[in-house]
Amino acid sequence: MNHDKYRELIELSGMDELNTSDMELLKQHLSICKECASFYEEEKKFKELLICGKTTEPSDELLKEARLELRAALRLERS
Repeated sequence: MNHDKYRELIELSGMDELNTSDMELLKQHLSICKECASFYEEEKKFKELLICGKTTEPSDELLKEARLELRAALRLERS
């Protein structure tokens, strides 16, 4: 069975972009397809992480290290 159509519906449902008939079609499919149901749950968790996710600022040490690596890469590219 080709699940691409249902994966697309799952992604659209995560963005609240499904009309009523497509949502019903998706619900029916999820009730019989473990693979798509699992994908749906993963997408739902991912969306929750994006909404509730905490942003963190990089430490000064990490920024310093990244800048040094960038400078070294640029020097190597020039030569």
